[in-house]
Amino acid sequence: MSLQLDTLLKKILSTTQTAIFWKDKDRRFLGANKAFLDYYGFPSVDSILGKTDEEMGWHEENEPYKNDEISVLQTGKSTRRVLGRCMCRGEMRDIVASKSPMYENGEIIGLVGTFEDVTEALASHRKIKQLNRQLRVAAKKAQAADNAKTEFLSNVSHDMRTPLNGILGFAELALLTDDPGLQRSYLEKIAASGRLLRKLIDDTLELSHIASGQTEANVTDVDVSALLGDLITTIEPLAHSKQLEFHVDNQLQETHMIRTDPVLLSKILLNLLSNAVKFTPAGGKVEFQITSHDAYRQNDIAHYCFVVRDNGIGMSEEFQRKMYEPFTQEMDSAIPLSEGTGLGLTITRQAVELLGGNLSVESQKGHGTFFTLELTLRAAEQKDTSTPETYLSAHALQDAKLLLCEDNPLNQEIAKSLLEMNGMQVICAADGEEGLRTVQESDLYGLDLILMDIRMPGMNGLVASKAIRALNRPDTKKIPIVALSANAFQEDIAESRAAGMNAHLTKPFQIERLLSCITPLIENYRREKESVQ
Repeated sequence: MSLQLDTLLKKILSTTQTAIFWKDKDRRFLGANKAFLDYYGFPSVDSILGKTDEEMGWHEENEPYKNDEISVLQTGKSTRRVLGRCMCRGEMRDIVASKSPMYENGEIIGLVGTFEDVTEALASHRKIKQLNRQLRVAAKKAQAADNAKTEFLSNVSHDMRTPLNGILGFAELALLTDDPGLQRSYLEKIAASGRLLRKLIDDTLELSHIASGQTEANVTDVDVSALLGDLITTIEPLAHSKQLEFHVDNQLQETHMIRTDPVLLSKILLNLLSNAVKFTPAGGKVEFQITSHDAYRQNDIAHYCFVVRDNGIGMSEEFQRKMYEPFTQEMDSAIPLSEGTGLGLTITRQAVELLGGNLSVESQKGHGTFFTLELTLRAAEQKDTSTPETYLSAHALQDAKLLLCEDNPLNQEIAKSLLEMNGMQVICAADGEEGLRTVQESDLYGLDLILMDIRMPGMNGLVASKAIRALNRPDTKKIPIVALSANAFQEDIAESRAAGMNAHLTKPFQIERLLSCITPLIENYRREKESVQ
């Protein structure tokens, strides 16, 4: 090699940024360039001369580099970008090495190699792969959620069309006949279909609300015996109307105060009991047992067990595997599907989870069902739950003057007619602004109650209620204002309260519930009027 070529080669080796090394046929280092020495932090090539990789001790594993060098020396075939790990300045790094044989007079006398650090590149690659995996998982979840949403909406649409078809169909039949008996029969069927549609809407909204995490247990002191008494009073006539034997075994003491959410607990038990009645043929038996174990013995914690047992039609094993899925109903000719929404057990299970309880079931087709609800609850302070009777005049609603703020003409007509049938006088306003103006123009204490829709054009019910409360007259500070709205969630009720309303009822309303709500409000307001007039 000429001096000029040798100088050029040394210059190239010293300036290139690629780490280069060369070894003899025993795999011992003969030399390395500056980039190689700088990478490892060696002061000079003397640190590696005559040593093998194993003697340097810098590889996490001697393989694969040992094998690929032996292969190069034995076969004369080059290797390219062999991945391995190497200790560099106290840190294990990822590198790729490429090697080729060195020849002299046609004989392999050693090898020359290069390597580059790929630690950051591999880390980025692994991160990209992880992100891709996460994206694939997210995409699958999104697709599953989309499929579930589509199925959910399809089921909602299907199940809502069933009672809607009944309403429209029987309405057309009622219009086509002059027979009073047939018309009444059709109207009764329209009412039944309407009740089912209302329940389906309520259950669908509640299920959606719970699934979105917007519902939580509202724990308060509850007299569980009184709560159970209300449930039993509700279920007994249903059972007797089907000629069922309804047996209650309540082992709790007469006054038994606990801390729980009474609405959720009532919802769970009412659904289990009503299902037991619904799916037990005439002449059957429904049992309701309530027990408490270790009550108040340790940190005022008690374990409660609620059992609902029937000898009705039971459930198949196949149905039990999917019984908590929305819109799931078991096909059985003995029970019309139109009697349920297929959401009751789904809501029940979610309510149980909110209370931190456990719900188990044993059932066999044709041999009845056995539900067990277990709850661990804290005892509340025992209080005297007896309350003095509240006197409500039988004529409390007679000639009461109400302001109805409702923008929908049909809703306005229905509410006005039902209220007037119960002896009240009704003034209607089509929106919040008209309602506010009506109050301003009314005589002092001239109105007895205001029914306020929430969603109205222009001034909505919340704004109108706040404006009424802010009027500079004494009656508007106290007059009862009741929300009558399709907004049915807990936060809607809270907004109504915050706007100054006394109560919140949802549409479509039941006239009995409306009357039971407004009667004491009107009675109390009239007493206040008498005290200041």
